[in-house]
Amino acid sequence: MRETSIRWLAPPNLEWLFVAHAKHLTNLKFLEGAHGLRSLGVEGNTYTRQAIDSLAPIAGLQKLENLFMTSTRLVDKDLTALTTIPNLKVLACARFAPKEQFDSLRRAKPDLECRWCDKYEIDG
Repeated sequence: MRETSIRWLAPPNLEWLFVAHAKHLTNLKFLEGAHGLRSLGVEGNTYTRQAIDSLAPIAGLQKLENLFMTSTRLVDKDLTALTTIPNLKVLACARFAPKEQFDSLRRAKPDLECRWCDKYEIDG
């Protein structure tokens, strides 16, 4: 039987995790409670954006400081979970949610480094 779970990737002492081009990874539930995590990257590749259902499973991660999702598509378009991450400093992501979501995130985290929170429009 082939192992399809990746829960083993997120032991309690894991500090950095970068996953790229894992086309069968559609949710982040395996990261629930990974409070030691400081940096997380979930990326697709040059031609395919990684589809992630929701950011809800990473809500409240205590030590998470950096989140990288530049070639990712967020299915539920909801950034609320990010407002509950107390130490989040950097969000490098695709423009994968409506402007209102990024505006709410900016109000909740005024010091967050996030391109889309500061300027949602794309210059020609």
